[in-house]
Amino acid sequence: MDAATAEGLARVLGAYRSQRVRRLVVDLSEVSFIDTVALEMLVDYRQLFAEYGGLLTLRDPSPAVQIIIELAGFQGVLPLDNGDRIGSADSCSTR
Repeated sequence: MDAATAEGLARVLGAYRSQRVRRLVVDLSEVSFIDTVALEMLVDYRQLFAEYGGLLTLRDPSPAVQIIIELAGFQGVLPLDNGDRIGSADSCSTR
């Protein structure tokens, strides 16, 4: 996922945010690369969801994406889920 593909995801996340979805899980299991533009966008949306009490979580990032998240210093900033369902959350696939 890079700046070009992140734009499409931003539109989807924006639509969920406008509906004030309380819990949203973004499935990263099949994403092999993510750049800092996309990571910063996810951090921004996590904060926007949090403004109204919503939660945006990243599900099952691939090992490569997990390393990129750590190297970029975003571990602890972006909530990660190991793949188990979190309550009743809407799911957003990046495929």
